[in-house]
Amino acid sequence: MSETSSSLPQLTVYYDGSCPLCQREIGFFKKREEPGKVNWIDICASSDQALGENLTRCDAMARFTVRNADGTLLSGAAAFSEMWKVTPGFKWLGNIAQFRPIQIALDNVYLGFLKIRPSIQKMMVKNQ
Repeated sequence: MSETSSSLPQLTVYYDGSCPLCQREIGFFKKREEPGKVNWIDICASSDQALGENLTRCDAMARFTVRNADGTLLSGAAAFSEMWKVTPGFKWLGNIAQFRPIQIALDNVYLGFLKIRPSIQKMMVKNQ
């Protein structure tokens, strides 16, 4: 689905298009999506209005964030779980990741990743 689709997606995914690591990950999921299920919003290339209600650019850049069709914003492990649930081949992972103990563990791993993300990005830029 294109970033300017007029159909109502099941999920809107906000991602940092300036991040090589994020681009690679989002590209992986874009290739596997079912048409019409996901609206992909590059935070860096979109207006503040495109982010929708209750989401600032700063918040969207700080943590992986998605918006459900009902407008609910989710971030971190809960956001990944929602993205996995609408991706063919990953629905099982999204369902498992919804269990609270697993979601807590995934959030802790994600918080650790966020601390080393800048270093990983620098390495990826060097290797391009």
